[in-house]
Amino acid sequence: MCLLVYTYNFLCESKKGRLRSWSFRLEGVLQNVSQEEVYTRVCRRVVQGALDGYNGRS
Repeated sequence: MCLLVYTYNFLCESKKGRLRSWSFRLEGVLQNVSQEEVYTRVCRRVVQGALDGYNGRS
């Protein structure tokens, strides 16, 4: 299996004229998996970190 990692950057202007930017990292695509598998692979670490008192970021 080959995994390509992409980073997408977005720049938007708000209604007040301020510029905001976001960066998203895409590490893979989950096809034909259950909600439980999505949670396990994507969310569990972040949720557990939040429950342990961290800010919820991975």
